Amino acid sequence: MTLEEKRARRRERARAAYARDPEKFRKRSRENRLKPGAAERIRERNRAAYARDPEKFRKQSRENRLKPGAAERHKEYLKAWTLRNAERVKALRKVKYEEDRAGNIEKARVWKKRNPAKVLASQRSRASVNRDRNRAARKAWVKRNPAAALESFKRYREHNREKIRARLAVSKEGREKRRVLWANQDAIIEIYRQAELMTQSTGRLHVVDHIIPLQGRTVSGLHVETNLRVIEHHENARKHNSWESPGWQGPGDEDEAALVAVPRQGSLF
Repeated sequence: MTLEEKRARRRERARAAYARDPEKFRKRSRENRLKPGAAERIRERNRAAYARDPEKFRKQSRENRLKPGAAERHKEYLKAWTLRNAERVKALRKVKYEEDRAGNIEKARVWKKRNPAKVLASQRSRASVNRDRNRAARKAWVKRNPAAALESFKRYREHNREKIRARLAVSKEGREKRRVLWANQDAIIEIYRQAELMTQSTGRLHVVDHIIPLQGRTVSGLHVETNLRVIEHHENARKHNSWESPGWQGPGDEDEAALVAVPRQGSLF
């Protein structure tokens, strides 16, 4: 009897024993996998079997991929494996990327050109997670590159005129809702005159600022004379729609409030 015949005979006996009591062999297999060094032994055994007959395993793999639901199961397996080996995957990807850095950069550029919708969705998802970091980086870049920033702003306005008009329409509608009939219109007009006078006398642009923004994130004010002041344009642009004043902090922010000596906006009433 040849060696192959002996192996075939042992396989037949093992299959017959498994068919008589499959649960016994499944339990034994689970116990064996938990023993120290079992994972390494299984990998070595599988590699040796593949080396003896690689075509057999390739054929089996092709047949398995054609079975119903095989693609979904493979994707789930890959996801789970990637999560279990996150550091290893990261290191492998970095090494692979550095092998052909210029080629990978060019491939990424071509892919982004072919898939603008996916790129935009990815950028938006990352922007929501890293909002503060992106804002700080953007401010630093604008400070380092004022000329390039002006060109960037100009291009954005040219390419997004409809979006800007829609945003201004919404802003105007929201501002209209903050106007009240009992406001002193004469006092409001006088404040705007004062801003114009200060612009002419100092040579620096002054504007009328709402101490409590009309469309703030946490609190909104009204378009009334007690909520207006005259400040320089650059300060108003820096302030945007924020209001930093003690007494309006959220729960747990009382310690930060103590750092503010006086309200920057002054008193509303």
